[in-house]
Amino acid sequence: GVDRQENLAPPGEKPAPAPAPGAAPGGGAPGATVNDLKTDPSTLPVADVPKLKEQLAKPGCKIVDFRATIEFEVAPLLAGAISVPSGPDTCIANVRKAVADGIIPQDKDTPIITHCSLGRRGSLACAALMDMGYTNVINGGTIENLEEAMEA
Repeated sequence: GVDRQENLAPPGEKPAPAPAPGAAPGGGAPGATVNDLKTDPSTLPVADVPKLKEQLAKPGCKIVDFRATIEFEVAPLLAGAISVPSGPDTCIANVRKAVADGIIPQDKDTPIITHCSLGRRGSLACAALMDMGYTNVINGGTIENLEEAMEA
């Protein structure tokens, strides 16, 4: 069989152009894969509620949400959170771009909590930030974890 990827677009819209040769799936930069990270995301524990509360209490703490914008229909963006919409294949490249563009603070001591829907993108983002020298970043796991910490 032929291995092909369908490019579906909403009615009335043109499909997105095919990725450039050498581009990562999902439009990420080439080389921006989990294998490119020094920090193994699978070794990063998801912070528990007390740890999340401690991080949230730090002055200037930033919550960075890596869910796709369509996922906000299930659970809206948390008040004050930074949105860096990502898929699993684009998360690492999007972290680097968000830092370069100043969306994620460039101060590497900024307290940061990463999260997504299921935890995969949050852990990838946490590992990518650690690789970039961020010293105060934790993996918040899912949005439910953060909501629980904010209510507790």
